[in-house]
Amino acid sequence: MSGAALPSDDHTVKLGLLMEAAHSHQELVDGSLRQLQAHTRGLDDVVRDEIRRVMSAELTELMDEAARAAGLEVAAVVLTPWPAPGSELERSNRETIADLGRVDVEVLEPIGGARLSELARAGAGLPWQKWIGRQSVP
Repeated sequence: MSGAALPSDDHTVKLGLLMEAAHSHQELVDGSLRQLQAHTRGLDDVVRDEIRRVMSAELTELMDEAARAAGLEVAAVVLTPWPAPGSELERSNRETIADLGRVDVEVLEPIGGARLSELARAGAGLPWQKWIGRQSVP
């Protein structure tokens, strides 16, 4: 080999080492990205559920405040049905509404449609008798 070829070999070796390091870093980044994607896969559902929970609680608090400001006594909140037995989010919403609103919270039974007879049947299953004449909670 001549002396002129030696610097070329040094550059070739340096370039090869640089390419090998870049490839190793790329594999490391790809692995870290896969781990991050696996870790955050269910995060959308968690965030969505938390937003629903907070919105439900705030809406209930606003409705309760408006009703009480108008001199109305809120004895209960009746929620529309969800598939039995209800998700953790739905159960926690029910508990949050009861705690914040200081009211009974009931869930309607599923009905066959928005007909008066179906609504009356579902309403008849509610404990409305205990709500009548109830005193305000301090």
